[in-house]
Amino acid sequence: MRPSFSTATNDKASTITFNLQSSLYEITPREVTVKSVQTLGNDYVRLIFCGESLHDFVSLGFDDHVKVIFSNVNNETLRRNYTPRAYDQKEETLTIDFALHPHGDAANWAENAAVGTKAIIAGPRMTLHIDDNFPCYYFIGDATALPAINRKLETLGENTIVKIYLLGERLAEHLMTSLALVEVFSFSDERMFKDNIISACEDVSANTFIWGAGEYTLMQEFKQQLNHPKHKMRIASYWRKGEESFHQEHNK
Repeated sequence: MRPSFSTATNDKASTITFNLQSSLYEITPREVTVKSVQTLGNDYVRLIFCGESLHDFVSLGFDDHVKVIFSNVNNETLRRNYTPRAYDQKEETLTIDFALHPHGDAANWAENAAVGTKAIIAGPRMTLHIDDNFPCYYFIGDATALPAINRKLETLGENTIVKIYLLGERLAEHLMTSLALVEVFSFSDERMFKDNIISACEDVSANTFIWGAGEYTLMQEFKQQLNHPKHKMRIASYWRKGEESFHQEHNK
């Protein structure tokens, strides 16, 4: 576990102390089997994996990612990054929500998976622990970011203010209920999505944590244009147009 650092911030005479801490893990390949398949509307399929290899699985961060290793229709071995949606140590199960889209080996594999389908899960390699004591969170993302956003929403308290900006009009239907005070803004147009976020973040409180994930080019623009302390912001690229497998952190 890496050393933590704490920062006291003062915003309108309100002082918030928070900690960011990261943990590194040994990457262990785990043979798993699909135990359950659940279709979540037209946008996602939820696979619940099981296996004794999951007995010591660890994922403490809401935006951790593991590599799902599988074979496509051409029997090629492929690796793709996904967010662990839920883990049950007692049942030795791991839940992952796969975003569905017309093109992509992973989406096709997940959509056609059945009980008994085999795969290998590797990771996570690292967890960034983000405190739950921020009074406000901004979440930004597309369909690939939603599993991480939902995982975080489940942990936030009733006094927390949350604003969620989604690229995709139907995505709000898949948001989990939360004790937090949640306001959702959905967009179908990428330019409107970007412009509204940049405008909203211009006067954001210093005690806000901004988290975003999605397509590389868009996330790069947010990283460059959002004027917010780096230790209170995490922006990641989960995919890149024209590339089958891509994942890049913009700040760690």
